[in-house]
Amino acid sequence: MISDYGLQNNEWFKRLYGLKEMWSTALNKEYFSAGILSSQRSESTNHAMGFQATKTTSLTDFYHIYEGTVKRWRDEEERKEFNCIRSTPTSVYPLVDLLQHASQVYTIELFRLFEKEFVVAMGTRAVILSTENSVLLYGVDPPGVSGSTHHVTFDCVNNMVECSCRKFQEIGMLCFHILRVFHMHSVNEIPTTYILRRWTKFAKREVWSRILPNDMRRAVANGALNWRRCVMTKLYNLIAKCQNDPDARGIVDKLYSTANDEVQQLFKDKMSSEPEPVLDATAVLDPIRSVTKGRSKRKPSSVGKKKRSKKGSNNVASNAELYTPVPRLI
Repeated sequence: MISDYGLQNNEWFKRLYGLKEMWSTALNKEYFSAGILSSQRSESTNHAMGFQATKTTSLTDFYHIYEGTVKRWRDEEERKEFNCIRSTPTSVYPLVDLLQHASQVYTIELFRLFEKEFVVAMGTRAVILSTENSVLLYGVDPPGVSGSTHHVTFDCVNNMVECSCRKFQEIGMLCFHILRVFHMHSVNEIPTTYILRRWTKFAKREVWSRILPNDMRRAVANGALNWRRCVMTKLYNLIAKCQNDPDARGIVDKLYSTANDEVQQLFKDKMSSEPEPVLDATAVLDPIRSVTKGRSKRKPSSVGKKKRSKKGSNNVASNAELYTPVPRLI
């Protein structure tokens, strides 16, 4: 377009062409995006919220709808995580070793995507183009499509593979070109290098494994872990010994009340001995209220003003500021 229309000196076109890696899908394959386009982020958010604001909608209404949406997302995530950990997805196709390994590693949704890629791979045609030591170069054509050959470089010794479509670099999942080459060389498992942790069943387990050991090490360093185990054993034996004698139970209850009061007093003394934090006396005022586009310029009615219904039996508040529309969740 620049050469055809003589736009070499156009500043806007020059700047746009200088940022071509950021908006051209053919040039940003090297960047991981999980297959999500910039426009899809806003579209998916609008679809998930399902919220249409009006001129009477308040911030409180939006908060309640947003809170309900987040709760629904988390419940759905917990349900899917439970299904992924407790079950293994099945397939209508014979589970060869590669598919079997994918069903054990990936989540159910990712396995379905992997299954589609594998089925397409079985219908492709792979031709070897060149060989150099243990590195083989293949040309893979998709079924029924001509002129869209992708080159796959495969290292037989190290199981290292690379495809010109760059799907793994962009999405984090192997393409059908690579799966076709793997199937030809009887690769039974997906190499660990090409398994993204975020797509596996145990993605969250790694996060908790990084958090829990820190708390455990802190408890062991303070001696709290061993002390807790010893005290729990002693108290359990004492309770089992006194459970059938009312007088013995009374002694245990009295000792518990005394110990509880002393511990509470100890913590209260420690808190009073600590220096009080210096509070910032800066006054926080309400923000300046701005008139939004489409908002009615008519002044709202007074709070105390009431009107009688048509039947004349009930009174309802007519203040527009107090009216709260019913949230609509989708």
